[in-house]
Amino acid sequence: MKPVSFFILLLSALLLFLCCFSCNPSHKPGYGNGQANVVKDTLLRAEPYYTFAKQLEASINNGLPDFFNDHFDVSLVTARLFRDIKAPRKFEQTFSGSIKESIDAGAQVIASLEGTGVYHLAGITGLPYKPSAIFRVTNNGTLNYHQVFFSSATALDLVRIEDFCIFKGGLSFSETLKMVLLSALSQQPDANTTVQTLNSTDLALLQHRQTIDKISIAIHEKAFGKAMRLLKSLPPEAQQHKMVLLQQLSIGYYLKNELLTSALSVFEQTYPQNPVPRFALLDLALEAKDNDRIITYADDLAQVLPDATYLQIVKATAYENMGKAEAAEKLLTGVLKQEPENREAYRILAALYLDEQNYEKAVSLFELMEQNIDSDPAELLSGMDYDEFWQSEFYKNWATPQQETTNAGINP
Repeated sequence: MKPVSFFILLLSALLLFLCCFSCNPSHKPGYGNGQANVVKDTLLRAEPYYTFAKQLEASINNGLPDFFNDHFDVSLVTARLFRDIKAPRKFEQTFSGSIKESIDAGAQVIASLEGTGVYHLAGITGLPYKPSAIFRVTNNGTLNYHQVFFSSATALDLVRIEDFCIFKGGLSFSETLKMVLLSALSQQPDANTTVQTLNSTDLALLQHRQTIDKISIAIHEKAFGKAMRLLKSLPPEAQQHKMVLLQQLSIGYYLKNELLTSALSVFEQTYPQNPVPRFALLDLALEAKDNDRIITYADDLAQVLPDATYLQIVKATAYENMGKAEAAEKLLTGVLKQEPENREAYRILAALYLDEQNYEKAVSLFELMEQNIDSDPAELLSGMDYDEFWQSEFYKNWATPQQETTNAGINP
């Protein structure tokens, strides 16, 4: 086994199973006055990135990694890392070659969909200097986002993927690769020479990585008191690393103490214009089924991400779980006015009506579905127990004319 093979396996595992990415701080979407200017840019300004992003969206949804891989050169990522981290030439060549041979980034992105996920372009941000695309990833009721950073380009065939960020987990591809690189370098005979070139945060992370690993395990085991004690043993430099700040958000969330507020403040000062911590808080609230916080954090995330419409659906589900059907209905009908082809909004609103036994509104909604998404309600609501409704006169009276129309089309 090559000296770096273990770390290649580690990187692959992180990419495939932990989705451990976050936004590259060198990429800064357009913000102003402390607020995120992430409204969807006009297609004119967004070109050629919008067309490229739509092509990427289609390829990922079709399970085809080649489009991603053809426009993403991992060797350029390793080259940028070695410009900042001095390493022996032989090690650099071995490490770079192993990474290039072992990492299939496009396949890893597709694998994160787990076969049933949907990859949806939410918007183009960062124009004109730091263009990127935000993709919403929904899979079996879970929510995630990917951010793909592009090179500046004046034509479609010049667009390249420079880095990418999967919000769950917290570290970008390049940042994950950097951690693997530092770990591999630390085991080399001349490691001290390399270590002396690191900045204080990277050095602290390298020196205390075992403690940081223990914090991750404690958080996973929901041993937050233990995680807090381990956190306090880290030096300030290590506590300011992006990964450790995200750990602090988790600990502060569950302990409901001031650590959450302070970690969020430090994160946004240290890594400005980065939506990952806001998503992390929403993700924690969703996992905990904390409906009040889901509503709050969905609103917060909508301020820094071009996906406000879908986040209204997230809020509507929380309101429904709280027994506030009217509030949920208002949000969902608003979504459908903006996006009349949004299948998820139809599904949740139809289920809301059926749970409330408001069959008249349900069949009225089915008529809109038929016009806008041409979807069978029974198929859209499959897996839900609404047998009483399917046998009701409301449904039969609506379904019979639809069936007659279908038959007429088949047998003219």
